[in-house]
Amino acid sequence: MRLRLAAAILLLILPGVGLADLAWLPARGAGAITLIGLEPMRMVRTFAFEPALGQRFDSAVLSQDNRTLLLVDGSLNRVVGVDLRDERSHWSVDVPEGPEAVWLSPDGRQLAVCAERAGKVVFIDVVERRLVGSIRIQTPPPEDCAFSPDGRWLAVSERGAARVSVVDLHDGKLQRRIATGGQPAGMTFIGGELWLAVPDRHRVEIIDAHTWKSGGAVQAGLRPVAIAASPDGGMVYVANRDSETVSMIDRRQRRVIRSAPAGPAPSHLALSADGRRLLVSSRAEASTLLLEPPHLRPVGRVRLPHQPLGAAPSRTS
Repeated sequence: MRLRLAAAILLLILPGVGLADLAWLPARGAGAITLIGLEPMRMVRTFAFEPALGQRFDSAVLSQDNRTLLLVDGSLNRVVGVDLRDERSHWSVDVPEGPEAVWLSPDGRQLAVCAERAGKVVFIDVVERRLVGSIRIQTPPPEDCAFSPDGRWLAVSERGAARVSVVDLHDGKLQRRIATGGQPAGMTFIGGELWLAVPDRHRVEIIDAHTWKSGGAVQAGLRPVAIAASPDGGMVYVANRDSETVSMIDRRQRRVIRSAPAGPAPSHLALSADGRRLLVSSRAEASTLLLEPPHLRPVGRVRLPHQPLGAAPSRTS
């Protein structure tokens, strides 16, 4: 009965079972998920998965086929695959202690998980649903990571360290460590460059991924903490926590061309697959703001029943 009911709910929410206008927001420390709609922006509902998971989600990402929400269950040290068609956790993989940030590989096959307290980055094959490797980055421990678009490199930030470690995924070895102006709070590869939000310097730093040397910097707002890029890589968006704004950077010109108010302490950014909608989450206010590029026009804001750990929008454009 529950499976039939869940399927019926999805059909009502998603005409033709289309997922383009949905995003899932995991709760910080509550073991629940809020589903929101984007056109128009609204809160659909908040729910817990079955069987019951732990009470601390640390991050989440959606699989490329939009069917599975990959959740880091930090309280039980595991990654859980939740089927969104019946909202049940069908499989899990145990990971080392302290899992936090995750990043899905460009081909959608592997998930990199930063296990901070264990001092490792581990890799999960999400098709075979098993642990397939690990890299030790122990001093200091790994905090965040990002795959390069070609799947060759994994960039890893380390807690309290003003540097980025680069792992060659062809041989699984640490390639080099690159000094930065401060500890990166967010990162993403854009083409042949690695872009880093560096809060202590109030700027975004750029590393050339061919030479692994500095490619310049762009002064952003106060304490940039999250970063995202448009699908074509032409624009870069930065959430500035202390100035309570989102900045839009022209990647070619290397300058901020527009800023918009974002509310109290914006903490996470997520772009829709088509790049037309930018979700800005705030843990301080327990809300998510929807901005519309390129003018960063505010479309709506949803108050949430919990502090969000970012958003996982559909990968369907």
